[in-house]
Amino acid sequence: MPAGERHPPFEPGHELSIRHGAYSVRKVGERSELVRDELLRLVPGLADDPESASPLALYCRAVAREELAHEAIEAGSLSPRVLEIIRRQFPQMVQPGNVSPRLLEAATAAARVASELGAQLGIGPLAGAQLRQVRSQAALNVAALLQQAPAVYGCHRAGAARYGP
Repeated sequence: MPAGERHPPFEPGHELSIRHGAYSVRKVGERSELVRDELLRLVPGLADDPESASPLALYCRAVAREELAHEAIEAGSLSPRVLEIIRRQFPQMVQPGNVSPRLLEAATAAARVASELGAQLGIGPLAGAQLRQVRSQAALNVAALLQQAPAVYGCHRAGAARYGP
């Protein structure tokens, strides 16, 4: 562009300033729709619960942000030019493969939020283990009740014979 000329205005929806999308509302929103579709395919009951609509949306956004951040971390988020500038000023801080501390924090925070919301929604490893524990306890309670049923039924029959139906 010749000196003195202004760059034409950016069009709405441009992606020139997006590096990885973990901070982009639009990119996170697009990815969260994919996450939501996949999750509802695996756990269709979540779509029917009106109380889980808001936590589900937040969960999908957190997972989407985490995925985008981790993809950027795996790809190496610092451009070679920025990496060279940082190496010159802070050689002890940047080793090959290092990424932005802010991006690492964003990925960690998104993972933590997704884990907490997943537990609230009843999805995830911890929620699955808790659900299995509740189910096994319920099965034990039913078995105990079935063992007591003959005694209870006998008492009921004796009372009915004595006092009437």
